[in-house]
Amino acid sequence: MAGSSPTPLWRAGRAHRGERIVARCADPGRARMESYPLSNAQARIWVLAQMEGGSAAYQHALVLDLEGSLDEAHSRTAFETLIARHEALRTAFVTDGAIPRQKIHPAKMSISS
Repeated sequence: MAGSSPTPLWRAGRAHRGERIVARCADPGRARMESYPLSNAQARIWVLAQMEGGSAAYQHALVLDLEGSLDEAHSRTAFETLIARHEALRTAFVTDGAIPRQKIHPAKMSISS
């Protein structure tokens, strides 16, 4: 797959064959900071959340009704790969004094059962 990112279907085929899939950051050589300033959009959401006392307005729930057997190991690998690949899924808002910042948790996370 030279010149393009692997698709989820391609990754699923490799995982099904038992091949190890390594998730890569967009720029692994980039220096990491402890936390980052919020974007304007993130700051707006943070301010609204502080005024409303917390809200689930920006959370989207999804329920899947699966039929048949579920391969728990492959499912765990798929979610861990997804979380490792997308920093937004590992980002939390933290306050440094009174200043909100975003903290990106490490990609090496595992999902406990």
